[in-house]
Amino acid sequence: MVSRAVCATHWPPSPDATGNTLWYVICAPAWGAVTDLRPLLFQAIKLLGAAYLIWLGAGRVWKSRHAEKDAHWPKTDGKP
Repeated sequence: MVSRAVCATHWPPSPDATGNTLWYVICAPAWGAVTDLRPLLFQAIKLLGAAYLIWLGAGRVWKSRHAEKDAHWPKTDGKP
């Protein structure tokens, strides 16, 4: 069973996964330095992220309410 799992995995990893891992390894220490040296900048980034999540949630609620109104009536496409 284990040998099948090992054979089924993709090795070497895809270039995308390798690139993303490298990007995270490089950026993590830089973000640590930003949070230590500029707490106000870090607070602003956190608030912008929270505002973005609220914006996404509000958009979903807005779409779901309008989709609900349209769902009650069948679409006829102009045909009787």
